[in-house]
Amino acid sequence: MQEFSNIYIIDKSLERRSDVCRKATSANFVAQPFANIEELGNRWPKSGYFLIADEHGALEDLVSGIKESGEYLPIISYRPGPSPTDVLRSMRAGSIDYLAYPFQSAELVESITRIEREWKSVVARNRDHIYATRRIGTLSEREFSVLRCMSIGSSNKGIARELGISPRTVEIHRANLIDKLNVENTVNAIRLNWEASQSSVAKLNV
Repeated sequence: MQEFSNIYIIDKSLERRSDVCRKATSANFVAQPFANIEELGNRWPKSGYFLIADEHGALEDLVSGIKESGEYLPIISYRPGPSPTDVLRSMRAGSIDYLAYPFQSAELVESITRIEREWKSVVARNRDHIYATRRIGTLSEREFSVLRCMSIGSSNKGIARELGISPRTVEIHRANLIDKLNVENTVNAIRLNWEASQSSVAKLNV
C-alpha cells in the first residue's frame, strides 16, 4: 500500500468527519475533509480514494460527479450500523467497499490494501464505460434505435421493418452513428453500445 495517499472524506457530520480524518492520518494517509461534493468545486481529484458517509443521497451525488469528470477514483462508503440492504444498495450505486462506523485505522488500511490489488483493471473497465456512455449519448433517438437493432443482429431490411423506415434511411443512420461514435465499423459500434450498457461501476473481486 502506498503511504501518504490522498483520502477525500465526505461527511456532513463535523464530529464524525473529524474522527475519520484522525484515523486516516494515523494510518499515514493525507486526509482532506469535505462536508459535501460541492466543496470540491472544479478541482476534481485525479488520484487517491473517496471515503464517504452513505447518507442523504451523498453517494449517488458523488457517483454522478465522477461520471461528469471522467476521473474515476475508488469509493469506500461507511455509516453506523449498516444493514445488508444498505451495503448492497451502495455497491450497486458505485462503492467498492463498505465499512461500519465507527471503524479502526487498521480496517481502513485493510480495505485500501484489497482495493489496490485489483484497482488498475477496475479503473480501465470504468473508464471504458464512461467513454462509451458519452459517445452513445451523442446519438439521436433514431440513430440509437438503429444501433439497438444492429446489436441484436437485425439486417438493414429487418431494422427498416421494425422502425417503419426505408432500408436506405437505415443505411444513412448507420453511417451517421458510426461517424458520431468515432468507430471504424458496425462491429466496433456494437461493442461500444455493449460497454455503455454494462454496470456503471465495475466491482473488485474481494
